[in-house]
Amino acid sequence: ANHFFVTTSSRLRYVEPYCRALRRPIPGVLPVPPNALPVVATRAPGGARVGLFSSAAMGKRFDVVLDAFARILTARPDAELVLMGDLGAPNSPRVREVTEAVRGHATAARIRLTGRLELAEVAREIAGLDVYLFPMNTGATTRSGTLPVALGAGVPAVCIEGAETDR
Repeated sequence: ANHFFVTTSSRLRYVEPYCRALRRPIPGVLPVPPNALPVVATRAPGGARVGLFSSAAMGKRFDVVLDAFARILTARPDAELVLMGDLGAPNSPRVREVTEAVRGHATAARIRLTGRLELAEVAREIAGLDVYLFPMNTGATTRSGTLPVALGAGVPAVCIEGAETDR
């Protein structure tokens, strides 16, 4: 290859030495684009709405989301947590763990699981949030295809700082 790209600035440090050794240009950072076209934020009347789009893959901190939502409800009893998307195969141990944690949570009545959505529906759901949650243990990263949907819609995002957090 004549030129290399990485998806996050944090990964650049791993590839740079190889490029130098091969006398190739330092890679460029090519962020992953949104996986759904962002739409302008459109808040419907009602309580505070926070949420995320995710599968139940490893690295997703649903425990952090559920704990945070319990705290949000103490200040905003009208709040709703929206877990968007297909979590994965229902018989997967990780999916069972997440769905059981949601079902057994003290705030379960205020949590909505949307199930699988078309990309346009994902964009509309995200645009209807007051806050987008990005609980990946890798951090706020340009490797995500959903974080840019929230940012493009102008929805504030709360992220975990991690090894791949992009400044």
